[in-house]
Amino acid sequence: MRQPITVALLMSFLLLLGCNGGGQSANTKAFLGGSQGIVISFDVNAPPKNVFDGGDFPFDVAVKLQNKGEFSVPKDKAIVSVTGIMPQEFNVKESDLKKSPADDLIGRKTDNAGSPIEPGEVFVEFTGLNHMTFITGNALDYPVRAEICYLYGTTAASSLCIRKNLGNPAANGLCDIESARPLSTSGAPVQVNSVKEYQRGRDSVGFTFTVQPVSSSTGKVYAMDSQCANERSVEDRVLVNVKTGIAGLTCQGLSGSSEGSVEGVVPIYDTSRVITCTQTIASPGDYEAPVAITLSYDYQDYVETTLTVKHSGENTTS
Repeated sequence: MRQPITVALLMSFLLLLGCNGGGQSANTKAFLGGSQGIVISFDVNAPPKNVFDGGDFPFDVAVKLQNKGEFSVPKDKAIVSVTGIMPQEFNVKESDLKKSPADDLIGRKTDNAGSPIEPGEVFVEFTGLNHMTFITGNALDYPVRAEICYLYGTTAASSLCIRKNLGNPAANGLCDIESARPLSTSGAPVQVNSVKEYQRGRDSVGFTFTVQPVSSSTGKVYAMDSQCANERSVEDRVLVNVKTGIAGLTCQGLSGSSEGSVEGVVPIYDTSRVITCTQTIASPGDYEAPVAITLSYDYQDYVETTLTVKHSGENTTS
């Protein structure tokens, strides 16, 4: 599922090229920003706090989803499941407690005036749950959890300072190679931080950036299209793409091409990962070169509540 990432990448370059003749000023924001993706919650009284046993108290679980980031998630790339209860105990099948939303989860955008357009809420409903048997005692608590696994992406826009003399640039030039670079990152639960450039030699510059999860404490990152499988081989994995459009780009852990684009899956281990890159410059000059960084991954999050099943008072021995 690479098309949304490609569109975001092209948008980044258009935004960058429109600022200061190819560079991006520190005051220009290419994105709305933020650290959230899909926010998950239960709808009011769904599930209710209390239900009764004996099969006479059907209820629903309604999961509310809202995209607080800037990546639009196709409906078939999000899976919501309800756990914490035995399906047969509540008169449903296991397959009844897992489904995708009926609508795409559209990301946040801006209108022509630059004001945010907030997407609407999308609901996933699990209907007809009913505790059929009688419990032992007066009440029994169940930890009802709604989990979501979804594809998401992050796009970051930055730039590199290029000078005529890369090894010994003149003072008071257009920009400073040894510097923290301007950066704008789309709203998402995994962020690109701290783009820093430095001198590498007479015909190249180096730069580093950090990939870091920054969203809720319950969120977890998985490899793209892994469906958040509980396997170590796909946990904490992000597909990273770096594009300058200039031949001679290399980054540690990423595979390159002659088109100035490199890509690869890197581990982040729940904390962060620093990516180090080198850009060879065949034709030095005084200018700023745009850099687009995209991250692709699956993301898992959940919300949890307590459902209390109370004894209805019927005769359980009859």
